Amino acid sequence: MSVVVTNIANDVSESQLSSFFSFCGKIDSIDLTKDGDLQQAKIVFAQQEAAKTALLLSGTQLSSLKLDVNPLDHKSPEPSLSTNEAPASYSDISQEDKPKSAIMAELLSHGFVLTDVAIEKSAEFDQTHGISSRFTNFVSSLDSKYGISTSAHSADDKYSISANAAAVESTVLKYLDKALGTAPGVKVRKFYNDAFKTVADIRAEARRLADIREGKPFQTDQTDQTEGEHVIPESASVSL
Repeated sequence: MSVVVTNIANDVSESQLSSFFSFCGKIDSIDLTKDGDLQQAKIVFAQQEAAKTALLLSGTQLSSLKLDVNPLDHKSPEPSLSTNEAPASYSDISQEDKPKSAIMAELLSHGFVLTDVAIEKSAEFDQTHGISSRFTNFVSSLDSKYGISTSAHSADDKYSISANAAAVESTVLKYLDKALGTAPGVKVRKFYNDAFKTVADIRAEARRLADIREGKPFQTDQTDQTEGEHVIPESASVSL
């Protein structure tokens, strides 16, 4: 499915636009052209689910302007959820499978500035349409495959990482807290399994993801409320 993005500032490059919208899912092509004094882009996504996420980003500021994102045919795609009940391994989950609120947390953690309105839209989408079974199976598979549980650990090991969890890709640790089995770990697991989330929940998870990438200790109640000037990254990994 394709979307049309208008009101793009002239200092935004195609690679920067791709970096931003790739959080929504796989992009097949981007056609960035002049639109009067500004720019516009036609973005073709590989899956409809990615386009739905992109539509939630309308009104988000990129560089100096707020983007306007619309479906190419001006008709909003019908909501749908993955019906694939097969458990997903930690390595094959896609952006399209993730809750919309989780994608917003990823964007925030990489330095993109999102308004509370955009974040609220993602939370409302998850509440209305639920979390895909494929994603919830993915989180559950981590519990069983790597021994990540929500049971209490002793004081001696509550901040340790199990040998199995430490051996897998850092993807695992971005979904379940490094303090396995502790209250923070339970809170993080709940974030990814429950459809109901607040703006504060999403901003707190964004801070956690950023801290993990930067090697900082995770603080359970830390919430990033900053909406300062945004510097667009030339490239941002979305493998979380």
